[in-house]
Amino acid sequence: MASREGKRPSHENLVPLAALLSRETRAAKMEKPIVRYGEAAQSRKGEDYLLINTDTLRLPPNSSTAFSVFAIFDGHNGKAAAVFTRENLLNH
Repeated sequence: MASREGKRPSHENLVPLAALLSRETRAAKMEKPIVRYGEAAQSRKGEDYLLINTDTLRLPPNSSTAFSVFAIFDGHNGKAAAVFTRENLLNH
């Protein structure tokens, strides 16, 4: 069996969850924090859908504030439910 040593992905840029939560608490006090995001490894079957919206407005009476939404919808055995949820989740 060949050694897998040296083939592991680099984790140099990973940040501990505690540090992210601490940043989130500090960011809550900011007027408009900068949000960085990315995506990778799209499904070959085309059943997975993403929802990325970094400037979602709230409903009244808090309509002056915004929030970010990041979601992955896995279309098990088809894409209909994933597509429906992605298109309608923020309407309610």
